[in-house]
Amino acid sequence: MSDGPAETAMRAALEIETARTLESIKKSVRGFATPYGYDRFVLFSASTASEEVVEHIYWVEGDWFDNGQAVDAETYVRHCPVTRHLLNARQSFFWQKEQVKGEERYRMIRSPGGPGIQGLQVPVFGPQGLEGAMSLGGSRWMGARGCAWGSAWLRRPLFSRLGGCLRRHWTKR
Repeated sequence: MSDGPAETAMRAALEIETARTLESIKKSVRGFATPYGYDRFVLFSASTASEEVVEHIYWVEGDWFDNGQAVDAETYVRHCPVTRHLLNARQSFFWQKEQVKGEERYRMIRSPGGPGIQGLQVPVFGPQGLEGAMSLGGSRWMGARGCAWGSAWLRRPLFSRLGGCLRRHWTKR
């Protein structure tokens, strides 16, 4: 019998809590999200205090633009307007990318399904309000609601551990 969303999320949260490197955090998030169909990941700090919502991207991985090429942080921020929805979000939300008259458009949806890249945006709130977000994307879906519920458990440990891991990561360079 396989673990349900609660057990899987709890295991990932515990792994993240004890992570000593950014790579360990990535491995835990991948291990949690991949069985739900997510194969694209972004983790960033955010703020409502400036025009640019995204302050710093810590991790971007996967074929976000469905063209077979890796995406760097600058390109992701420039081409992914779904991050603007964070300004009005109070909880995680699903989104879908679609082509309309040759143009990419993003919209919030109730639950993923159907063709194309869809995902889950998980805002992280702290004492000062919006602190960051994790975005998961993919094109095949298995238990999306379980992933949304479980990802809520990962938010706080993810950002609390991120600071220490990043300080170690950047000082090694």
